[in-house]
Amino acid sequence: MPSQDQPPRAFSTAHPEAYRFPFPAFPNGWFPLCFADEVSPGEVLALHRFGRDLVAWRDGGGAVRVADAYCPHLGAYLGHGATVVGGELRCPFHHWRYDGSGACVFAGGAKRVPANAKLQLLPALERNRLVFAWHDAAGRAPGYAIERIPEIEDGGYREVRRHVWNVRSHPQEMMENAVDITHFEAMHRWKAHSIDWIPDGPRFQMRIKVDNSGEGYQSATAANADDVVSYNVGPGFSYTRFTGRLRAISLNLMTPTEAGVVYNPQSFWVAPDIDEALAQGWAEGFLRDYADDIPVWEHKVFRATPALAEVDGPFARYRRWYAQFYA
Repeated sequence: MPSQDQPPRAFSTAHPEAYRFPFPAFPNGWFPLCFADEVSPGEVLALHRFGRDLVAWRDGGGAVRVADAYCPHLGAYLGHGATVVGGELRCPFHHWRYDGSGACVFAGGAKRVPANAKLQLLPALERNRLVFAWHDAAGRAPGYAIERIPEIEDGGYREVRRHVWNVRSHPQEMMENAVDITHFEAMHRWKAHSIDWIPDGPRFQMRIKVDNSGEGYQSATAANADDVVSYNVGPGFSYTRFTGRLRAISLNLMTPTEAGVVYNPQSFWVAPDIDEALAQGWAEGFLRDYADDIPVWEHKVFRATPALAEVDGPFARYRRWYAQFYA
């Protein structure tokens, strides 16, 4: 993996995102900001997503709120020194307080709160043990929902592994990896017979038929799973459900922090009766194979008109599907 201190070769020092990706750095849609347990009651979590500084906290009812990280009063940074008082966010500078709607409810003893003393909130949602925020360049309201994953939401499955990558790439490029059927054998030592790729509005479903006669992560998985189906919801949320002897779910999350940089956490969940050794081996194998992809993503450029062979996956259909998140 390239050093995190030096830009990969494919970066242009002047305009890296324009050089590598001829599409907007920040697609529109729901994106995972963090794991839900990272937003502790009474605490403020500082975040950097979509090229901006944000803060997250829980209001008096326990709901997660996400806001611009700078106080509308005099611009104090709320990601350092701000506190939560009765579910209200208190600025460290003059102790102005903001409720869960972003409204200022205390302005340092002033008789009247200035009309423009309001935090800029992002639509936020806690689902599947994650915190999502809605990003839209035109300021439009959320246009689709994030579905519940009952095995995770209802507490039936246990989390066995969690890992966070920060990748110099773009969510569209990284998600495209799923339909790149021929790279599986070349890089990961397993062969996919075919994929069924079914788009449906802001979602797509994909079932991969795997040859389990070889070695590597997916071959071992195929030996323990009767069915492997991936679901993508919006431009940066993906999960895969495994059924059979291995009953499990993996989450793969892709949120841009800056142009050309992606916050990429992953989480692995299994049914309560799954052997710990099988669970850990599955998660470790996934992470090992995934690590092989990262240097490729970090050094490649986007080909708008790739020289595709008949054995390649449905790249054109995938790219048309993803383009909706730039509208």
